Amino acid sequence: MFGPAHLTYIIASLLVTAGALVGFHYIKNQKWKDFVLKACALTCFLLHISIMWVDFFVSGEAVARDNILIPIYFCNILMYLFMVVAFMRKSGRAFRALSTFLAYGAFFGGMIALFYSVYLVNDPEITTYETVKSLLSHSILLLGCLYLFVGEYVKIRVSNVVPFLGGLAACFALGGLVLLLYTVFGLPHVDGLFMYSPAIEGVPILNGYFIGGGMLVLVFAFTVIFEQFSKKKGERWYNKSFKEFLAEI
Repeated sequence: MFGPAHLTYIIASLLVTAGALVGFHYIKNQKWKDFVLKACALTCFLLHISIMWVDFFVSGEAVARDNILIPIYFCNILMYLFMVVAFMRKSGRAFRALSTFLAYGAFFGGMIALFYSVYLVNDPEITTYETVKSLLSHSILLLGCLYLFVGEYVKIRVSNVVPFLGGLAACFALGGLVLLLYTVFGLPHVDGLFMYSPAIEGVPILNGYFIGGGMLVLVFAFTVIFEQFSKKKGERWYNKSFKEFLAEI
């Protein structure tokens, strides 16, 4: 990782993402804003599953891999959630909660995959389609989550930590269900959420709970700082009643 090919992709990807967000910022028609969100979600999903067709046309055989059939990894869950959020009604508490978790979660997931893609360990020069599609799908996921902020689907406020915490809890519950299914059917466990193994071998503290807790702290710190500079003193989170705070969620 961090060879010439990887660094070139990081720089090019971030520049394209920034440029696209600047352009998307000028879209004011709600139908076109929704179209951008749906296009990003579909592109991300199709890139993810496209490996099956590429395998078939290259070798004459194709296998549906576990992370295509089942949302094993954090970004798998976010990708499917992206499809739900993009095509659901853009109002109501359910949309606010899901889109808020998606926006922050996909930012973390997209940035981690951009800088620390496991595919680059065996393919540092980015020569296989599997590496290319992984990088591109995560870049689209990152673009889509940032557009949730730019397109004003998600408002940045301290109360965002509540749906984010709920989303993390739901992810771990889903991770536990996946592990249970693997156990019931006698399959080797895949600890995609690092629930009982570290993300980096030899660093036991770096498990899914520690990473999730770190994300939660970062979301809280970011939203506190944002409100400090963007809202008047009387409108900040610590000046609101508990009822007013919950009403934002």
